[in-house]
Amino acid sequence: MIFNLLTILPELSLVLASIFMLIVGVFKEKKQKNAKPVSRAFSLGMYIAFGIFFFAYFYEIWVSHKFQGFSFDGLIASDRMTVIGKVLVLIAASLWIGLKTNSTHAAVLRAGIKAYEYPILSLMVLVGAFLTIASNDFLILFLALELQALPLYIMITSRHESQHSSEAGIKYFIFGSIATAFVLFGAAFLYGYAGTTNFSPFANLLFFTSESVYENMWLDIGFLFLMMGLMIKLAVFPFHSWSFDVYEGSANVQVAFLITVPKISIVFVLIRLMYGPFAQLVPMIQPYILWLCVASIVWGAVGAIKQQNIRRLLAYASVHNIGFILLPISIGSFEGLQISIEYLTVYTLSLIGFFIGVTSLHKDGMNIDKISDLRGLWEHYPKIAILMTICLFSFAGIPPLAGFWVKLHVFRELIKAGMIWPTIIIAFASIVAVFYYLVVIRNIFFEKSESKLSKDTIRFDILMIIGSILALYPLYQESLLRIIEYSLYTV
Repeated sequence: MIFNLLTILPELSLVLASIFMLIVGVFKEKKQKNAKPVSRAFSLGMYIAFGIFFFAYFYEIWVSHKFQGFSFDGLIASDRMTVIGKVLVLIAASLWIGLKTNSTHAAVLRAGIKAYEYPILSLMVLVGAFLTIASNDFLILFLALELQALPLYIMITSRHESQHSSEAGIKYFIFGSIATAFVLFGAAFLYGYAGTTNFSPFANLLFFTSESVYENMWLDIGFLFLMMGLMIKLAVFPFHSWSFDVYEGSANVQVAFLITVPKISIVFVLIRLMYGPFAQLVPMIQPYILWLCVASIVWGAVGAIKQQNIRRLLAYASVHNIGFILLPISIGSFEGLQISIEYLTVYTLSLIGFFIGVTSLHKDGMNIDKISDLRGLWEHYPKIAILMTICLFSFAGIPPLAGFWVKLHVFRELIKAGMIWPTIIIAFASIVAVFYYLVVIRNIFFEKSESKLSKDTIRFDILMIIGSILALYPLYQESLLRIIEYSLYTV
């Protein structure tokens, strides 16, 4: 029993923090209406999670090696890959605190959401993300995906005064339901074939069965439906159409959370499935995943050229970058797996750093919405302009920033695997992608604004940390790769 509790300490800490905030919020609702930014309550839960996580769970798995396996009768995985996935989610969520400014708090109250409800929804998303990463059973995976998605539906539709917000919430609900249905449908086929919903028996079953098993229609269909559902969640081409309207209709502060935390968890589920129980079936779909990733990279680059809305632009950039994240996984090598997680880490830092700057800026008393709203930023707030430019250059892959090195690692791995044509195609697409990042930078530095920008309270310390990490990446990239390599030995 103690062993089982140790493996879910991060989830328990977040649930306890949510219950604590709910009790305090209900009994002190009047005081909460005039409270400071919501980040204080959210930070409390995050600090509790960090404290318990690093001093107990992290130590038990990485240092003392007391358990490397599964808990709750094989339903929950407790290996080093689970740890690094949860750490990455925690880092993204902790940096996201820097986006929660005074204006964000005011917008939440205007939407009719109580001050204590927003951080509770955020913590529930994190609990769902943690369970998604640690799931070793289709039933746990299904429940975790729903726990992760339901609070996001509420958060996206929180701006009742905006028609785009309601549209975004409905589209996210519909496509999220379709994706979950595909996952559940695939799991049903796989259960019908194997007689179990647990991941572990599949590895033994496929390993000891003759090659004729790969011609089993129900097994193939189940695996394909499962992969399709996860691809919809990740907005991989051609399952990406929902993301543009959803991101455009959401608030700036929500988009940064929506693009990072859920996608990190689903990428780690894909890794667990493709490199674990279903490794024998991966060659069947490997070419398709490869070219879907290439198509995502190309479409994300070309489609973003004429975009004027910042969130819509970042939606195309998300499609572009998710192709780069999944491309090394499709190769099937251990080095490709390392590079995928490395790229995911750098992409997360760059995205949140950029959105911290965006959410702190206002024009005519309103949050900025279009790329043209960034005009005059260099003139009025040079520090924010420089730090946002570092994040954009990292997105574009400009040396010597972190984005350049991770893209270089992807190209190197593709060439090593003999995939010359995909390498050439994504190289040209990456050049095209640089163009729309330069358009944003041109507006920041070289265009004059008709009305003055105003700045809200901003976490310059977080922005400085992110900017330094992206700029000084060559100094510690080997250490990061060694940590990732060590954490993936249990895959």
